[in-house]
Amino acid sequence: MRVKLRGGLPQTASSVELAANGDVVVELFDFSDAAREALGNDVAFQVTVRGVDRHALLHALCLDGPLSDAELLETLHARFGSYHEVRSFLEARGVPFTSRFDPWA
Repeated sequence: MRVKLRGGLPQTASSVELAANGDVVVELFDFSDAAREALGNDVAFQVTVRGVDRHALLHALCLDGPLSDAELLETLHARFGSYHEVRSFLEARGVPFTSRFDPWA
């Protein structure tokens, strides 16, 4: 399941996906001229909250109890406009995540 986030800079797209293993994956795809000029092509940034850390995300969002995947996606879509907003939120609240950069997206 994946939803596109509504905000972000021009020539970028942010999305949130719930992977089959329970991970929450937030991605930024940058297809801007600036990315191509600086890095030679389109790029992607990704943060992943592992399924085992999903409770920390729910706690940071001030949500009680388990949510279905659809409810979690709806909540994240309503709350955040872009990858950068999600990443800043995770960092500020101490939610464990991993990050990845793909220079050849």
